[in-house]
Amino acid sequence: MGNICSLTQDPHDLIPYMPILVPAIKQSLFDAIPEIRASAAKALGKLSKGLGTAHCEEMIGWLTEHIDQVQTSSSEKSGAAQGFAEMISSHGIDYFDKYI
Repeated sequence: MGNICSLTQDPHDLIPYMPILVPAIKQSLFDAIPEIRASAAKALGKLSKGLGTAHCEEMIGWLTEHIDQVQTSSSEKSGAAQGFAEMISSHGIDYFDKYI
């Protein structure tokens, strides 16, 4: 994902592929294997940075819902928290201040 984002000149070129990429990343964020969750979180951070903050609001909402849910497994909470952290760190301090 990081290579795809760095190779595209215009991040908006990725938008048509979002219906394919986002569900795969979401599914991988909830995987039982911690390494897969970590890789998915990094991919989400790279994608978020490549697309910019305007296209990430829905994903941030989805992640915070899963972090806040009481009846969520520990692997789901961990994956959501990792994805949230990668997205926050990819956009800098202003984004951090807005969501933390």
